[in-house]
Amino acid sequence: MSRLIAAGSVIYDQPDFYSPSGTINRISGIVVANLSLTLFVNNGLLGWPLVDGTTIPDSSIASGSVYFNEIPGSNGYYSLRFYPHQIGFWRFIVVHSAFSIEVIKEFDVIAAGSLKPTSSSGLNASFVRE
Repeated sequence: MSRLIAAGSVIYDQPDFYSPSGTINRISGIVVANLSLTLFVNNGLLGWPLVDGTTIPDSSIASGSVYFNEIPGSNGYYSLRFYPHQIGFWRFIVVHSAFSIEVIKEFDVIAAGSLKPTSSSGLNASFVRE
């Protein structure tokens, strides 16, 4: 299932790497050199590189690269950041070949401002019998 996001801002996601697959044992210490990225936008291959995002502040995230790093202070938890430059269906395939692990992330990128609440007052519920 894909995640609905708006274009024009930094997108954050957390890929999970477990060993063996299907367990709750997180792999710590993964670096960009251990991974490969295949990125598709609207079923076309996009050649953005996967780069180390450890020292990159969010204000420096730009289209053209996907930033990956282990979250400081949280061993085994990782951050994936990118800035979508076009509307459409985005599919990331991140592979850790040494552990034979493939993580797939999918996003439906829509125009900024298109994500609006369905109700101006938020959640509406009534427990009154009619």
